[in-house]
Amino acid sequence: MFDMFCFAYRAGSAYDNEAGEFWEELVSTIKEMVYNLASQSVVVQENASYIDSLVAFSALIFFVLLVVLLVHHGLRMHRNHVAKSRFELILGCIQDDSEKEELKRLAEKCVELGERIDSHISRKNFSKKIGTLVFFIARQMNLEFTETVLFFCASLVHDAGYLDAPSELFCAEILFLKEKKIMRTHILRALNYIDFVPKKYIVTFMNAITYHHENMDGSGFPEGLFGDDIPLCARIIRIAEDYVYMTEKTDYTKPIDRNKALIRLKESPELYDRGIVDVLAQVLENTVQ
Repeated sequence: MFDMFCFAYRAGSAYDNEAGEFWEELVSTIKEMVYNLASQSVVVQENASYIDSLVAFSALIFFVLLVVLLVHHGLRMHRNHVAKSRFELILGCIQDDSEKEELKRLAEKCVELGERIDSHISRKNFSKKIGTLVFFIARQMNLEFTETVLFFCASLVHDAGYLDAPSELFCAEILFLKEKKIMRTHILRALNYIDFVPKKYIVTFMNAITYHHENMDGSGFPEGLFGDDIPLCARIIRIAEDYVYMTEKTDYTKPIDRNKALIRLKESPELYDRGIVDVLAQVLENTVQ
């Protein structure tokens, strides 16, 4: 957190001169707008000092919001930098240079496909948010390095089947039965988009794509798998994806804070692996979200 405020301070210092001019111009512009709108009102004209105070206060609020946005941007940059650094560190721990290069190329292709999926479903950086959580959860669980990278890559593209569904469905608040069927079968169509994945890694991707809607009590789909029969990668993705859904604003849902999201996950052991939910809680405590 301290680093973020340092970032905001440095950014503010770099533009000190412009900030003064910006402030004066902002106040002048707002004041002119207010006086123009109220030019016919004698009462307002007689209370010019009140208007001056109101304008100054409005400009102050705007400036505070600007600082908040700057700090928020700094936090996001820091989080992305941490994720990228740790990912590169994990790759560096893989001894086989050819495998390391192969996984790096795979990750790059998955990032590209993930961005394409996000654009189609109108959710910016959705795949990256899920992938980052999956990566941190895998590391917190001390999974093997190659497996961690594969889980991250698979999580980026697990919803590739959505590319075959009309984009307008993802903005609809209510779906009809036929549309729901189209959405549910995305797990079958996703396999058409991962032909770039080397055969030795394909099982991880198939598990992620096929089983990320299975529930711990066996009530999920497509096969109604129960508990640990659900592949680990799919269990992690299920939790990460639903957490991001809960905490992100959409056209028809309001976000909830991360504590409430964690409570919902913990209160639904029939859906989510409670052990992985606990790991997610540890991840959120140790990383900037």
